[in-house]
Amino acid sequence: MKAALALALALGGCVADNRALLAELEASARAHPRRELDPVALRVAGAVPALGRLRPAALRMLPGKLPAVSGLVNGHPLPLLLDTGATLVTLSAQGAREVGLYLPPGSSARVAAPGNRTRHRIGVFETLELGGLRFGPGAATIPESAAYRFRPAGGGSRAYGIVGLTVLGRFRLHFDFARREVRLDPCPGVGAAGSLWVPVEISGKRYWLLVDSGAERVVLEPWVALELGLIKAREAKELSQRGEGFGRARRNGVRLPGLSVASRSFGPRSAWIVHTFGEDYPKGGFRPGGLLGLAGFGKLVWTVDFAARQLRVEDP
Repeated sequence: MKAALALALALGGCVADNRALLAELEASARAHPRRELDPVALRVAGAVPALGRLRPAALRMLPGKLPAVSGLVNGHPLPLLLDTGATLVTLSAQGAREVGLYLPPGSSARVAAPGNRTRHRIGVFETLELGGLRFGPGAATIPESAAYRFRPAGGGSRAYGIVGLTVLGRFRLHFDFARREVRLDPCPGVGAAGSLWVPVEISGKRYWLLVDSGAERVVLEPWVALELGLIKAREAKELSQRGEGFGRARRNGVRLPGLSVASRSFGPRSAWIVHTFGEDYPKGGFRPGGLLGLAGFGKLVWTVDFAARQLRVEDP
């Protein structure tokens, strides 16, 4: 009981800190309004403009399981997760403050996240830089709750960012977990690509999973776990209604007998069960089965090709 109370108080303090940081950014925008950076005037989910010619780039991954790299936002250094499972650019409240994100009053949206939908504020960054490639201006969301957290490096900084498909969607991405490197190859004519879904076979059954470089492992929807006999009907119902996030899933993982994806078979591995998607099916008309976390397969090279709409996997 004491531990639960301490956690509740800690989270309450983080939320208060977030609101104070958001209020500070709003006050700055009120004092120095810039109509050209109003998020309403931008195509929020459209491709962030490239500043200069796109060219190949290679970036070193920061310590940790996920493909996070060092980048610049508004000229300020910030650890950035390259996340094919995200649509927009997202900054933590502390990160938004450090880079001076422009946050006009009143802009907000509901953003889908694993386990729930969280309310985000919408601001605008002027520039974002990855390996010498520069983009901007573009929309960025800031989660109002500090529980939505990603810490890519061992330092545990509360200032970070997540880069989604409004920037990454025009590249062929090579996630080389053996060399700890991400390579970006421009795909001419491709703008803000949609999410890439691939068929995955588990125990002779086919499911569609979203290719998610921001997930540590395979994440299954409760209905998939039920169909595979990994959980009981009562638990599947509870998980679907409650929408548990990654926190509980980390403590209650399951073991898959194996799976096949991108013409490659893999042996047994752990997975999480999280209700991520609602009943709005993708354009292909299939029922979303979960997330394919690329970091959970060891030292392989994954190529996410948005132009060809394909996923490839190779040995290093």
